[in-house]
Amino acid sequence: MKKVTVFTGHFGSGKTEVAVNYAIANKVSAICDLDIVNPYFRTNDAKKLLNEKGIKVIAPNFASTNVDIPSLPPDVYSVFASCESAILDVGGDEDGATVLGRYRQLFKDSETEVFMVVNVFRPETSDVEGIALMKDAIENASRLKISGLINNSNLLELTTREHIERGEELVKKACGELSLPFIFTSAMREYAKEGEFPLNKYIKMAQW
Repeated sequence: MKKVTVFTGHFGSGKTEVAVNYAIANKVSAICDLDIVNPYFRTNDAKKLLNEKGIKVIAPNFASTNVDIPSLPPDVYSVFASCESAILDVGGDEDGATVLGRYRQLFKDSETEVFMVVNVFRPETSDVEGIALMKDAIENASRLKISGLINNSNLLELTTREHIERGEELVKKACGELSLPFIFTSAMREYAKEGEFPLNKYIKMAQW
């Protein structure tokens, strides 16, 4: 059975950086950018590096250009047809998550996990109520269930260990109230502690 890991999260959560790092760390077959909402943080920015590591990159039509048209390539279907393992990078609001509904029937033949990346320093996910509302919106739009939460709390270059740990505390609290697994805390490599998922900066104009 093919393994598909979906990364979703609101604008500013850092989900694309997490998704690209996760793809490299886990040596997946392909990574597919399904974020048709946010044109600024593209998986395609790391295409050369990903290809060098044997990871196929499937990006929206016109990705990494000045043309912002929400158009997805037919290669998306190859994720389910021929890739042993793949990551999907999906926009984390209702509009972004809706795109998953288009491929919903294809997920039934795959082992699928849907991880919601949370930055508690974004207004929409700054408390448990906001995280819960975002989770519900994504699930309703995508018709897929969130498998767990990832803490990626940051304040760009102002991030400190205190911010990361404060975010972890809140995200773990949300996991408890929502009966969801806490997947991990991710942080840029210079901040990450043992047991956390260290990130390298691969995405241009990223949030760090």
